[in-house]
Amino acid sequence: MIYQKSITTPKDTPVLTPVSEVMEVNKGLIYQVDIIIPAGCVGLAGVRLLDGLYQVYPTTPNTWFVGDNIHMSFQDTYLKTDVPHQLTVQTYNLDDTYEHTLTVIISMVIKEIFMARFLPSYSMDEMIKAIELLTKVQDIDKQQVIEDAISWAREN
Repeated sequence: MIYQKSITTPKDTPVLTPVSEVMEVNKGLIYQVDIIIPAGCVGLAGVRLLDGLYQVYPTTPNTWFVGDNIHMSFQDTYLKTDVPHQLTVQTYNLDDTYEHTLTVIISMVIKEIFMARFLPSYSMDEMIKAIELLTKVQDIDKQQVIEDAISWAREN
């Protein structure tokens, strides 16, 4: 699943009171993040992502992605399991003349089988759960065969 949020930030929007918009996502694993800062920003506009009050990107607290005419793309393995299933995108714009539109693109996988590609240990946990479930089903099947055999023997 790929989510996109573009925020047009008015001129003179300070860092201390940024524009904040919710980006609805699903429960799952964020495996790639793209940040697009258009030409003309010249380092005057910034963007960051939060999960609740926790700053996720950039990882360094109280910092922002800034630049001019860049498309930043990086991979990650951030597991988003807590409700609400949303991130907050914040932007500021110190430009005193122009508004700027910054874009965030989040790529996620929501099924455990796909998460295993990015988190091998997660895969092992899922495999253990699957084996435990199969073992229970097999035990039930074995018990049924035994009960059927006993019933048949009693009838004959």
